[in-house]
Amino acid sequence: MKSILPIAVFISVAIVISVLSHKYLNKKHYGSFAVACLIAGVSTSVVFQILGYFVLGYLDPFFIIAFVVGAFLAAGIAVPVGIFQRKIIKDKEAA
Repeated sequence: MKSILPIAVFISVAIVISVLSHKYLNKKHYGSFAVACLIAGVSTSVVFQILGYFVLGYLDPFFIIAFVVGAFLAAGIAVPVGIFQRKIIKDKEAA
């Protein structure tokens, strides 16, 4: 169970940050769908590394690799979250 907790935290943080980035970046017209996914990926990776620092008390020796991989994974999570969020917005506007 202990090994599943970091994955669950990462996915939870990625979903929350993805929802927020798609909501606020598209509302303020700062960029497109891809920009929102990119910012969500990088932000999630930063937050996860900070949480890891607080838990361990030091940065992981391979934090640079973990940062890059985490950013790609979080951006991959941000894509379906953004698609689902846009579908909900279109359905509300159509109704």
